[in-house]
Amino acid sequence: MLTQEVVNQFRHQTVLVAGDAYLDREIYGDVLRLAPEAPVPVVKVKSKRSIPGGAANVAKNVAMLGGRGILCGSFDKDDVSKDLCSGLPSENFGVVSFGPKPGFRLPERYRIFAANQQLLQMVSAPSRPSEASSGVDLSRASEAKAQVLVIYDQGYGALDAEILGALEEFKKRASIKVLIDAHPQHVD
Repeated sequence: MLTQEVVNQFRHQTVLVAGDAYLDREIYGDVLRLAPEAPVPVVKVKSKRSIPGGAANVAKNVAMLGGRGILCGSFDKDDVSKDLCSGLPSENFGVVSFGPKPGFRLPERYRIFAANQQLLQMVSAPSRPSEASSGVDLSRASEAKAQVLVIYDQGYGALDAEILGALEEFKKRASIKVLIDAHPQHVD
């Protein structure tokens, strides 16, 4: 199948993307020297940017390809959630929050670049959520009439048994296709 044919399949599709969303924080600069105390580059920062990553990037790409992307996840009113949501498109896009899970925060991935080369990648892994129920409500996702459900799991804890159960029920009621992208360590 030609790439354009694949891209055209997203037009007029509503895709519900549930799972591990995170914020990519990219730092760009120039290497000026090596540090005297260790052979590591010293980077003079020139610019920074924050972009949606993981499930948020998948949903954003669906919208950018002409479909309607709906991101489902656990978002709060903290800076990471705000920064992530500010990088999402305003057209052909929706967010369904399961509400903040007690003890959970979105992960951040930091990447440092110099001379068109990634020098370092760090992940600020989220704390594990408590077992307390957040009360999963997919009514807004039902109203959007999604045709495809994408489950994006990298093991950061956004998807728990309750959420996966709610997504399974949603899938049955809506009779939609499911695509799963799961980290190998987290597949049953």
